[in-house]
Amino acid sequence: MTSKMKFNGFAIILLLVFSACGPDGAILEKVDRLEKQVTELKQENSSVIVSLDEYKEKLLEGRLIHNVFFNFKKDISDKEKENFKSELFRLANIPHVLDIEVAEPADTGDKRLREDYDMVLFITFSEEEQLAKYQIHEIHLDVKKNVGPYLAQAPFVYDFKQRQ
Repeated sequence: MTSKMKFNGFAIILLLVFSACGPDGAILEKVDRLEKQVTELKQENSSVIVSLDEYKEKLLEGRLIHNVFFNFKKDISDKEKENFKSELFRLANIPHVLDIEVAEPADTGDKRLREDYDMVLFITFSEEEQLAKYQIHEIHLDVKKNVGPYLAQAPFVYDFKQRQ
C-alpha cells in the first residue's frame, strides 16, 4: 500500500469520525485515539501526513453554528420533555453534523434571562452547504414531525458563522 493510499484512507476515517461523533464528549475520546494512530502513521509516512492539530483547525475553520430555540406547550410532562430531548439527539446521526448540544435555561439569577424558551438546540456544521443538506435529510424531517406536537409555536432559529 502506498503512502498516498494510507493518507487517503486515514483522511476518510477522520472525516467519518468527526461527522459521526455523538453529543457526550465522544469526540474527545476519538480524537485521542486518532492522535495515537497519527503518531504511528507519521513514523511510516512523515512527509505525507499533516498533523492532527492542523487537520482539526482546517475542519473547524469558519464553522456554522445552527441554534434552534423551542417553546413547549403548557401541559407537557417531564417524560414528554425527555422524549423531546431524545428526538433532538437523533440529529447527531446525520453525517453533516459535527457537534450537537441540547440545553435548558440555567437559573443564574440574571434578570435578563429569556424565559420564553424552554430548550435550545445547538448544532455545528463545517459550512452552509452542510446545513442545507441537513435541512432535507430524512432524520431531520422525521425529528421535526415527531417534536412538532410538543411545541406551542414554531421554533426561533439563529445561525451564525464562528470567527476564523
